[in-house]
Amino acid sequence: ASLKGSGALAVEEIPFPEYTGERYVAHRKPDLAIFSETELKILAFVKEYFKDLNASDITKFSHEEVGYNETDAGDPISYKYAAKLKI
Repeated sequence: ASLKGSGALAVEEIPFPEYTGERYVAHRKPDLAIFSETELKILAFVKEYFKDLNASDITKFSHEEVGYNETDAGDPISYKYAAKLKI
C-alpha cells in the first residue's frame, strides 16, 4: 500500500511561472522505530547536508551522480552505485 493511498500522505500541486511543482504533506507522524540507529544517523546527515539547497539544486547535484548517468531514463537506479555517491 502506498502512503498516499492509505491517506497518510497528501500531494499538493504548487504552480510556478514555468512549471507545476508538488508538495508532500504528512497526515501522520512517521514510525521512526522501523529504522536502526545507524539509519537514523544517515537520515540526519543527509538532511543537514542538503538543508540549504532547493529542489533545483538537489536535482543538479543528483544528476551529477554516476548512478544517474549510467542508468536509462525512467529505470530504477541500482544500489550498486551507493559506494560511488558523492556524499
